[in-house]
Amino acid sequence: MEKWPIAKSTLAILEQCGEHSDEKIKLFCEDHSQLCCHICEALHHRSCSKVNLIEEINKYSTADAHQLSSNIQKIQDELKKLKEIAEGNLLSLETTYQRIKKEIDTVR
Repeated sequence: MEKWPIAKSTLAILEQCGEHSDEKIKLFCEDHSQLCCHICEALHHRSCSKVNLIEEINKYSTADAHQLSSNIQKIQDELKKLKEIAEGNLLSLETTYQRIKKEIDTVR
């Protein structure tokens, strides 16, 4: 948490376990999506399969973040193309519908 300038008293409150006031939050239970201290882990998360140190979870490198961002951008671009194709298909379908409707009305 050294990356964000906050008061030490605020930091202490944020790191403090809500259930065990004398313990710091050090773990994250992925099974319950819950932050916890070591006592909480022993009491409530013993059978959970994914309880990790917060420090270990936050070890993504800048390269990983850039790669993820690049992948997201590629997916967004592909979705835009698919949306444009779908809109074009819808317009073509509407035009064809109107043409066929007009032909049917003419035949009647």
